Amino acid sequence: MVTEQELKEYFNQIVEKILLQTKCIENINISISDHNKLKNKKNKEALGICWRSTDNSYDITIDKYFVYECYTYFILSDITSTWKLHGQTLEKVICHELAHVQQWNHCKKHDRIMYELYDKVAKPKKYYEYLENISY
Repeated sequence: MVTEQELKEYFNQIVEKILLQTKCIENINISISDHNKLKNKKNKEALGICWRSTDNSYDITIDKYFVYECYTYFILSDITSTWKLHGQTLEKVICHELAHVQQWNHCKKHDRIMYELYDKVAKPKKYYEYLENISY
């Protein structure tokens, strides 16, 4: 069983790695949140959400269950993990949300920014193993 502390430490290490490797200097709060507790059904389904305040500051929340799934799959190598998110990693979801700071709407520019960020970030070794075994 994964403790809250283990999950938080894992998450914080990933966030620090991404911010360092992407050289993100924005003052953005990135945290774990239980998206199931949100009222909007679309938000409940989201792996990550970028929240923009009226003062144009940003908060990013990553779904707690998704963080748990990434931890069990990438760190614990749990073969019973239900991680079947077709290439999504914690790194990719955070980069996707960080791209919203520069381009709010989903469009080609947003995708370009997201991949520019994501390409700078080291992925877990197991991610490459996963890509080799994925069947489309």
